[in-house]
Amino acid sequence: MVVVWLIGWGIEYLIQNGFVEGDNVNVCEENDQKIMRTDIRKIIVY
Repeated sequence: MVVVWLIGWGIEYLIQNGFVEGDNVNVCEENDQKIMRTDIRKIIVY
C-alpha cells in the first residue's frame, strides 16, 4: 500500500514540476481506488 502512495506522490511531483503532462486528479483518483480495494486483513506487518 505504501508503494501505491509513493507512486502517486511521484507522479504528482512530475506533473506539478512540468516533467510530464497529465491530469493529476484522475491519477490520484485511480490510486485512491486501488488503496481502498486493499483488504487490510491481508496486510502483513513486520
